[in-house]
Amino acid sequence: MKTIVILAARINSRRLPGKMLLPLNGTPLIEVAIRRLQKSRTIDGIVLATTKKTWPHVKDIVARTGIEYFLGSEKDVLGRFYHAAKRAKADLVVRATGDNPLVSAKGVDMIVRYHKRHHADLSHYLGLPLGCGVEVISFPALAAAHKEADDSFSREHITQYLYRNRDRFSVHEPVVAPSLRRGDLSLTVDTPGDYRRVKRIFRHFHRDGTTVGIEKIIRYARRHGASFLEKRYWKSIDNINILC
Repeated sequence: MKTIVILAARINSRRLPGKMLLPLNGTPLIEVAIRRLQKSRTIDGIVLATTKKTWPHVKDIVARTGIEYFLGSEKDVLGRFYHAAKRAKADLVVRATGDNPLVSAKGVDMIVRYHKRHHADLSHYLGLPLGCGVEVISFPALAAAHKEADDSFSREHITQYLYRNRDRFSVHEPVVAPSLRRGDLSLTVDTPGDYRRVKRIFRHFHRDGTTVGIEKIIRYARRHGASFLEKRYWKSIDNINILC
């Protein structure tokens, strides 16, 4: 069963423009994410699903890391994701994003194995720090979403069609193991404040930021308390809870 990470990335960000290229110990943020994902033992490859506008900014990173790439629609993120997975002949797709430099390879392996064991359509862990997890999607479910989703929200947010149609799709949301359970921590990069917090982590671990395990990162964030706590809010759109 071929398992491919699809890493969605585009240069334009409303809250933090160009965030995926911001340096962490001298390495672009998205390259850190790629190198952490490459440590997974359950994946067969990584594809950067990006756009023509973004490509000039990331082509050197693709060359350095040796991953594949796919250029697709700027606005139809679901379509870009689907066509990237189809070209890669993926059976399972691991959805990751370029603004999560502390994504956990251990978490990837755990949820991929869970997904296979339970024959799910969509799986992701509850309880991981924000920015450390991924979603695993079976290709037939992704293909159905691509074919059937016709609203702009679902075209932009890749898995929302599946969450909205749980009566048709097997959606699994297991709670992660206690040693990794810190859902109150924010380790993603969406704002300048997020970037400053993540830079602190990388300074602390020096050049080990691409290899340090999620348990060590959680312990560091716990010791430094409130600055890493999740301060965002949830809103409901069509009975789907969305983090804002």
